[in-house]
Order: sequence, then structure tokens, then C-alpha cells
Amino acid sequence: MRARPGTAEQSGALLQRPRWPGGCAFGMMKRQSNGKLSVNLDHLLECWRLEVSNKKRPGRRTSLLFNVLRRARKDNKLRFLFAFRLAQYLDARGGLARRHAQRMQQRLNLKYAVDIDIGAQIAPGLRLAHLPGVVITRHVSIGRNFFVRQNCSIGIKTLGLAEYALCIGDNVSMGANSCIVADRIDIGDDVVIGAMSLVTRDIPAGSTFYNPRQVEMRSGLEHRFTNSND
Repeated sequence: MRARPGTAEQSGALLQRPRWPGGCAFGMMKRQSNGKLSVNLDHLLECWRLEVSNKKRPGRRTSLLFNVLRRARKDNKLRFLFAFRLAQYLDARGGLARRHAQRMQQRLNLKYAVDIDIGAQIAPGLRLAHLPGVVITRHVSIGRNFFVRQNCSIGIKTLGLAEYALCIGDNVSMGANSCIVADRIDIGDDVVIGAMSLVTRDIPAGSTFYNPRQVEMRSGLEHRFTNSND
């Protein structure tokens, strides 16, 4: 089923997930009683296994750690994900560990040109196609296996509100140079956001979203190319 420009065409039923106060779905990840993602040691190891390691199944922690360190040394993206998840873990512990985590975040921003806030609630499975230009606010809740490409932004629209609810489901893919900007938004599971898209409203599960301007530009270029060949 083809997606309509500027809208999201569903391939299945509307997303029906349990709701957490504030609008976010909570079925996709383990949360604490206050609604925040539980960032404990098990969560950290699961993130490293899915995002940095090449191990398909959970195993001994020492084996996983050696595998993660070896792979992170060889790849910039994996090295960033290793350090980012560690910073999230330290931030959740509070106290002096949180201060160190905040300094780690600043160094990561400067070194990799990536500004993903360690306060963002991101479930295991985060993947980065390319590092530069990715910006993710701390007010977002993202499900498993989120795939984001270069120069993408997820941010709020209005500063100073008491509450934000930016919720992104599982298995969402975000095309290059795309933006999600809203104070409250719900993007369902298995959504594909096309390159150069601006998302400001909800997208149902199983949809493909793109902006109409992309189609107009593509059609114009194809028409010009055809005329030049004639």
C-alpha cells in the first residue's frame, strides 16, 4: 500500500498500546514507577550486546565485555554507542557519577558532533548510520531498534512547558536530514520516515511518511532530465 504525501498510510490496525500518564506507551520497555526507563546494569549490558557486540545471544558478562571493547576500538559509531550507554548508566546512578556522566556527554558532543542527550529514554537496539549531526532531546521516549541516519533531529517545539510527550515506537527508521519537532507526538511501531521529512503530528503504526515537497522536486527533476534527452 503506497503512502500518501504528507500523511502516513497504514498497513495494519491503528497502534493500540497501553498508555503511560503523559501519553507515552510503556509496553515497549521496562520502566520504573515514575515512568522512566530503568537504566540498570542489565539494561547497559543488553544495549552493548545489541548495539556494539556481534553476539546474538546473552552469555557470560566477561566474554561480552571483551567483545564489546574489541569492536568499539575499531569503529567510531560503535565507540560512540559504547560511551553513550555508559554515560546513561552513570547518569541514572546519580551523585558524583551523574556529574561525570554530564562531562562525558559534553566530550562526546565535541568529539563526534552528535548531541543525543543522556536523559533521553532510548530502549536497546539504537543504530546510527552515520555520526554527524544527530540531535535527540531528553524529552523523548524511543522504543527498540531505532535506526537514525545523519543530520536528523528530534526536538521540542515550545520551551518551558511543564510536560512533554514525544513517543516513538519499536523498529522505527528515520531518513537522512529529517526532523521530528513537537511537544506531544506519538509515532507507532514499524514506521519509516523518508529522507528530508518534517514530522509534526502523529504517525500510525506500520506507515511510511514523507513530505509532498520531496515528490514535487523529484518529479520536476525527472521531467527536466527527460526533456534534455529529447
